[in-house]
Amino acid sequence: MHIHLVPATFATALITSLHAVSVTLLSPPVENGLRVAAETSEGIMKAVTIDGKPAWRCLPGGSSGKFCYAAITDTTLKNGAAPSARFSITYYDEGSGELAVEYDSLDAATIPGAFKPIRLAVLGDSKLWKTAEVTVTDARFGGRCNGKDFRIIMPKDVNIAFSSLAVTAITVSPEEKLAAKKKIEKEEEHIFNEAIFIDNNRADAILNRVSDDTSERNKKLLEVFLKEKLLAAMEIPLVMDPAPERVSAGDEITLTFRIRKSSDVLPAPRNLYVAIATPEPSEPETTIVQTNIKNAFKNGVAVLHLPIPVWADEKKYSIIAKASTQDSIRLNWRGWIESFIMGTVTVLKPAIYPAGQNPDTHVGNYKGRKVFFIHNKPVMPIFFACGRALYDRTWDIAATSGFDLLRFVGNFGSFPRNADGTLDFSQLDKNMRIRLGAAPDARFMILATPEYYFASSTNGTTIENWLDIPENEKLVIESNHGTIPKERKTKKFDVPSFASPYYKSMISQNTKALVRHILDSPYADRLFGLCLEAENETYPPEYSSLSGDTKIGDYSESMRRYFIAWLKEKYVTVEKLQAVWERKIAWNDIQIPVIARRNSESSLGVFRAPRQSMDVIDFQEAYNNHMVDMSAAIGSSARELCGNKYILNTYYRITPNNLRSPKTLSHMNLSLGRMLNTKAWDMIVGCPSRYYYHAGGISIPLICWDSYLLHGVIPVVEYDATGYMAQRNPLRGRLAEGGRQENARETREIYKRDTAAYIIEGLGYYHMQFDEGNSFEWGMKRVPGFRDWWNAVDPSRLNQPLQVTGEEEQLLDRIRADTYMLDESVVAVMRRMKEIGTRMMELGLERTADMVLIYDPESLHYMTATPALSESTAHFQHQMRRSGIPYHEYLLSDFLHHPDFPEYKVYIFYNCYHISDEDRAIIARKLRKNSKTAVWLYASGLISTVPDSKNMTDLTGIRIRALAENHSGAIRVSANAHGILNGIPKNQLLGTMKIINPIFSVHDPDATILGTWDDNNEPAFALKQFPEWTSIYFGSVYLSYQVIRTIAKAANIHCYSDGDDVVFANRNMIMVHSFFSGEKKIALPRSADVYDWFSKSVVARGTREFTVHLDSKETGVYYYGDLNSLRQAGEEVPR
Repeated sequence: MHIHLVPATFATALITSLHAVSVTLLSPPVENGLRVAAETSEGIMKAVTIDGKPAWRCLPGGSSGKFCYAAITDTTLKNGAAPSARFSITYYDEGSGELAVEYDSLDAATIPGAFKPIRLAVLGDSKLWKTAEVTVTDARFGGRCNGKDFRIIMPKDVNIAFSSLAVTAITVSPEEKLAAKKKIEKEEEHIFNEAIFIDNNRADAILNRVSDDTSERNKKLLEVFLKEKLLAAMEIPLVMDPAPERVSAGDEITLTFRIRKSSDVLPAPRNLYVAIATPEPSEPETTIVQTNIKNAFKNGVAVLHLPIPVWADEKKYSIIAKASTQDSIRLNWRGWIESFIMGTVTVLKPAIYPAGQNPDTHVGNYKGRKVFFIHNKPVMPIFFACGRALYDRTWDIAATSGFDLLRFVGNFGSFPRNADGTLDFSQLDKNMRIRLGAAPDARFMILATPEYYFASSTNGTTIENWLDIPENEKLVIESNHGTIPKERKTKKFDVPSFASPYYKSMISQNTKALVRHILDSPYADRLFGLCLEAENETYPPEYSSLSGDTKIGDYSESMRRYFIAWLKEKYVTVEKLQAVWERKIAWNDIQIPVIARRNSESSLGVFRAPRQSMDVIDFQEAYNNHMVDMSAAIGSSARELCGNKYILNTYYRITPNNLRSPKTLSHMNLSLGRMLNTKAWDMIVGCPSRYYYHAGGISIPLICWDSYLLHGVIPVVEYDATGYMAQRNPLRGRLAEGGRQENARETREIYKRDTAAYIIEGLGYYHMQFDEGNSFEWGMKRVPGFRDWWNAVDPSRLNQPLQVTGEEEQLLDRIRADTYMLDESVVAVMRRMKEIGTRMMELGLERTADMVLIYDPESLHYMTATPALSESTAHFQHQMRRSGIPYHEYLLSDFLHHPDFPEYKVYIFYNCYHISDEDRAIIARKLRKNSKTAVWLYASGLISTVPDSKNMTDLTGIRIRALAENHSGAIRVSANAHGILNGIPKNQLLGTMKIINPIFSVHDPDATILGTWDDNNEPAFALKQFPEWTSIYFGSVYLSYQVIRTIAKAANIHCYSDGDDVVFANRNMIMVHSFFSGEKKIALPRSADVYDWFSKSVVARGTREFTVHLDSKETGVYYYGDLNSLRQAGEEVPR
């Protein structure tokens, strides 16, 4: 038995006051610091007399609920002054069901904090007056329970009568606590610092003596004290029935625990912690089973069936158990003293590993969206990414927030090689072992990179285990790229060119070796996916640190041969190549363009002149394509072995940040269409843009996610948002990108905004960078000595909170970050959004839109390195999301060629600068009918074989000419603008104030001029009406949200909001993120009920519009549809 005891003298001294408030429900009531609300919308109290006793009976109010509300008027107990409180309720027992109290607690969250439930009594229909009592330890009584401090919940079909209510609270001053602590330390110092081990009789005798020494009044005080004050340092006496002496790895062990209750004073425990671990503190700690079970005991008995991992070593282990009333039970190695060890078990290795199940995980359609199917059950693609954290906080968050899909980093960089040349996966196995111990019920996705990194591994060390690289396939880089060199200076390294046949062969072999090892491993059936990080940004021909230079290029013979082969596939004959490049050249004379030429300026402003730069354009396209081909080779190699056993995932980071003028090859992710057509991946991950990320801004996920979905691929956002507390970390320099968050409220509202947007738009997401593991990667780069220390840490130390030395602590202090995740209110938002995602999956996440935004990433190959148009995509997204108009995003290639491309009313062409003659004809056939509207931005269609404004005229149907001038991109609305701009102030400036070159002017007598260039008054914004369609040309790079809205409304597209807030919406869900504080009116496309996901309240019923108040930077998340469907999906909706 393990119990902390307090001498009678201490108990009596500490409990100095017992303060009570009460109300007797007569007519009128007798109030003593407590008042019952006579009438609310959720309950009307009617005076009655039952069996001669006056009482108030609770009848239904005007709403669907029925509650008896009460408020404490005595300020002594208000606002957390007395958290330990006992409710005493006298009621007439009739009917069946339960009575419960919901009280305003110290939990900061509205739900469940202001309405925290606790069961009061079970109705037995005895037709007798009864008194029920229940005690809590976290009462706030701050008036947050709908303006009151608590309410009594009763069955809807029973009108309960109450005769009196009372709240009794113990208040202890800080001075009394300090004095008592000093006294106890003097009398029995070890009481608070060490456990006392005594048998039951001894415990009962001491407790009885304590009670005998106190007055009758203080007996109740002592009981409350022992329950509410002392139990935080108290362990419940626990015994275990005899356990099996031996068990085979892979089998289950059944353990039974019983409470040895020494007195009625001790409460029944709620929770049980059990671990099976190495037996002695002197041994390296290894935990093979670890579980923390809430509400584990029934009638004082807990029976557990625990699987023994198949990877467990063959040895004797201790069975360690701890029971507690606390919600969170935690033990570290130093705390595993004798009293917690209940017994031992010897684990034996089976002859073979059990066969396990074949999960058959795949991506499929479910009620209007792409989801995971695991064991043929639909699962929302929402999961949690955990790094190599030294602390188990990440796992706690994942487990308590309902995340049963976890992703972790299986290795940093390349795997080492064994003496026989095979890859050594032992580190991966150790990491998986840690994860299985920390999250025994989860399924995992492993992120692993078996030597994909071309020149250096992620930890910055050169890979030395490439084997026998042919000399002509080694990496060659250019080291004098700043100016056009008279003689190219290059350097060769003992690593392969990523364009070499050797490299392709090796990554295929290594991928298959990794997958084969995983399939043969004992944890094979604990995985749901593999993330093979063929991330194109990490290929180092442009990022390698080998030369000390940045933006270097691969000039190897392998790369040159690949480039020539790609050109032969594109042009077929050398004569056609010569015609396009406009110079005589033989295949074997083709060289890779030097960096300086790729960076050179052009006479066409932001666009390259194809006659002079076609080799650069072709090389950049070839380079991007080869990245995709390598990625496909990795995915295909994995798929060949695992089939549909795992969901295959890679990275392809294409965001609005990428869609700007390229600098050299500053990004290599422009071949998204080719990537999606490979069919190699089930899921592709990218990071969101951080522009406008701040509270009050917008969420910009990946671009063209509808193209992903069209091709059967789930687009997943690596949601690595930092929170307000991360500002404290000096290593988080990226905070400036995302906008500073001032407090927990802003972080919560951002999390709501972003994750709700992902759910609405059909994207998956995973939480990232919520543990110290990610900070460690920063530490590896920036904190001297940290890398060596981390690499030397025994992985077995990572299974529990790490005990570190003083020197280690100094290292950790310099890199700890993301402590914002310790804010439970932020974790609560994550938990709720995961729950909402699962509910919405069952309700259906069909995305409807009548407007589409069309991108062409490959047009950027035709642009120079000038930054003139940088950031414009993010700004345009900002405007689009504030228009109140839902829209879809697709690649131009899908619009042109995919047979399942949907029909829309409005088509906006964003950066479609390069469109061939054949593709212009396809666009004309698709658009010029059915009263469609096309909106063309900036230089849409400028380039076919050469840049020519006639191409733009042919595409848009509006006569346009080029002005080769440097001008501001600002356009002023005409004073006599067309009615389509109703509501737009005359002379308002639209577009960008940045200088752009070239600009274009409308010269078409049949077009209506809507605006002119602010610099020269030339027509720059025009509309032309055709019998079957409407064409709108806007000469700058992005439109304002007001103009987007007016164009959409003119095409009879539904607008959810006429305000300036960020709005995401699909058929059943709406998210509004407020720009300014005020009333927000939301128009619905059909009559529906409206439900607030976070307040868990019904906003409106059977309405076409609703109004809510949102503060500045606040996020509202709503369901609209049928409330009965919402209930069927598992949500407890008020009636």
